[in-house]
Amino acid sequence: MSARPSSQRRPGDFPDLRAVAYVAWRGWWAILLGAVAFAVLAEAAGSRGEVRYEATTGVLIGPVLGDRAQVRAAEARVPTYAQLATSRRVVWAARARLGLRESVDALLHAVTARSEGSSRLLTITAQATTAAGAARLANAIAAVLGPTVLGARRAVVPEFHQVDPAVPPRRPIASHQRVLTAFAAVAGALACLTLLLIIEYFRGRIITGQELAEVTGAPLLATLRTGRAAAGYDVLAARIALAGDGTPMRAILVTGDGGTDVADRLADAVDDAGQPVARVALPPTATPDAVRSAIEAERDRRIVIDAPAPDRFAAGLICAGIADATILVARQGRSSRESLAQSSANLRQAGGTLIGVALLVKRGRVRAGTARLAATADPPRAAEGSPEPA
Repeated sequence: MSARPSSQRRPGDFPDLRAVAYVAWRGWWAILLGAVAFAVLAEAAGSRGEVRYEATTGVLIGPVLGDRAQVRAAEARVPTYAQLATSRRVVWAARARLGLRESVDALLHAVTARSEGSSRLLTITAQATTAAGAARLANAIAAVLGPTVLGARRAVVPEFHQVDPAVPPRRPIASHQRVLTAFAAVAGALACLTLLLIIEYFRGRIITGQELAEVTGAPLLATLRTGRAAAGYDVLAARIALAGDGTPMRAILVTGDGGTDVADRLADAVDDAGQPVARVALPPTATPDAVRSAIEAERDRRIVIDAPAPDRFAAGLICAGIADATILVARQGRSSRESLAQSSANLRQAGGTLIGVALLVKRGRVRAGTARLAATADPPRAAEGSPEPA
């Protein structure tokens, strides 16, 4: 995407955010499929991960009731017991007590012990692949801690009191699988949008009116909408009239992709004080004499001429030097930058008066090239149709 503003972009640079929105609108189904595909892959990858359960037990250090000196001494021993609870010797004893197959190193990563501030309560936490296994491991650590450290059973009884035995948890440890799936869906949508933008860039199609004006070097007269909600042709007719500086333009050439549709509706929109409008369609093999004859036959009418694209057929170029004004039409997302640049150059070389360009879209909001001109133009009256000359 070009980092320069639209007024400073060179022809061929990728257009602005309006073009990105257009590409996203056209390829919404591909973006949706990409988001779903990435989300499914993330969900499948996450489901293969090992499910872990966590259980916790509490052990009170020191006498349940005692004087202040005994309580403070017990508080001072709690951090030491927390370190011993996760030592290799204690974990090995718990492994032997439960008859586990896991290695001591694996169990060391699954067991933690901590004390909160000056509390005498030692909290032991254990993780396992099953809920019951996590509870058994935590209780086993609490059970073997005293005998492993002190050895003598009489000394263990007043020193360690398991006050809150571990119970099997109801659900595994909360994971961020849903968040990761959502991020994967967003990443998939962005990846597909990026791919569509790259494809659109190398296709070289015109998307915005600003881009069309830059490529052809001609002012944007109007953005036109086709179909049942056709609009913008009255604005185009008004700007054609204003481009003549008060001099009526009798012969108006409409050429390019979609020129036939535009010529039909423009002929209906162009009507000057009851003066009828003739609609002339030039075949690709039209000759200069045939063009002059067709225009001369309609000397009492204004003429809207439809000619093939000037980058592929000579009829448009032949008529460009004879018509009073020429309008180059492009279809959004279908007309290429290269063909439009070549068409505009050919029209100028043939002596045509290229007064502007028009962008033909299927849907969307109709945008005019200059709002001031549209406001000053009188609304056109309905035109009287006439048969096309042979």
